[in-house]
Amino acid sequence: MVVAKEFDETVLTRLEKIGGLPLVRRMLDLFLEHAPQRLESARLGCQTGDMDAVSRAAHSLKSSAGHLCLVVLQELAEDMERLATAAQHEGLVGKLRDLEEAFARVTPVLTQHRSALGG
Repeated sequence: MVVAKEFDETVLTRLEKIGGLPLVRRMLDLFLEHAPQRLESARLGCQTGDMDAVSRAAHSLKSSAGHLCLVVLQELAEDMERLATAAQHEGLVGKLRDLEEAFARVTPVLTQHRSALGG
């Protein structure tokens, strides 16, 4: 179950007011398409010790999660970016696991909203 803190559905209404349903659909599509790729980049970066790759992936996730008011994802990605930038390998694997779990919780909700929009 996704708690209200993880996803504020009012963001979809705000996006619709700004750019209509096409903007809402596009934002959801972009997030659902690119977030798994960013998670994979972060995972590979953790495995290979490429802190720049982890930092870039986490920064991108932080930004895209922020656009959709995915607060928990945004905070976890920000923490991960900070750890990677400081080359603090120790906390990265746990943070990545937390980020992946949070993504797994919100994905069905976002997918459901996207499906309901049609188009």
